Amino acid sequence: PRRGPPRPRCPRGARCIRAGEAVVVFDMREDDGGVSTLTFEVPPGGGASQSFRGYRVQIIGLDPEAETDVDIAPDDYVASIAVQKL
Repeated sequence: PRRGPPRPRCPRGARCIRAGEAVVVFDMREDDGGVSTLTFEVPPGGGASQSFRGYRVQIIGLDPEAETDVDIAPDDYVASIAVQKL
């Protein structure tokens, strides 16, 4: 995946009014060589999904969790995905 625009996420151990979302962006290669972009707004704990060309693409997790007083570089996040044929 490539990075989406930064979004604040509520760190573990903090009290937040809203937990925040992360944005995960995938460039999907088409059979003809073209590229389609899928953008997911992922709530804490994952759960975002979309359909793409007969497949369901689901974000099942995003790690590491944000932590109080710990800066995590955007490139250090890892999205766990599941792809299922519809």
